[in-house]
Amino acid sequence: MADTESRIRRAMTSADGPPPAFDEVYEGARARLVTSRRRKQSAVGLAAALALVAVLVTGPSTDSPGLVSEEELLGTTSWSAPSDVLLPTRDTDIFYDLPALPGSTEPAGGALL
Repeated sequence: MADTESRIRRAMTSADGPPPAFDEVYEGARARLVTSRRRKQSAVGLAAALALVAVLVTGPSTDSPGLVSEEELLGTTSWSAPSDVLLPTRDTDIFYDLPALPGSTEPAGGALL
């Protein structure tokens, strides 16, 4: 056990001297963390300030895009499903040419479905 401890002690000691105490290492890490957080907060604050300045400098746009009528919109756009080319062409449109529903066989009943 003593041999293992001495090897660990030799590995931990550098040419500069013994390893630093835990408190020194912890304080150094905490100081680096605080510095890093301050830099990030400063960068975020600066970005927000620049965005605010950019919005205030440009101001509201006076150009109105104008309204588009429904006829103009529907006349310039069309859409069909990609699978429409696979469907056979029909002479009748089933949505407009539905057959009449059969009547009921009961005297007071509704349609047969």
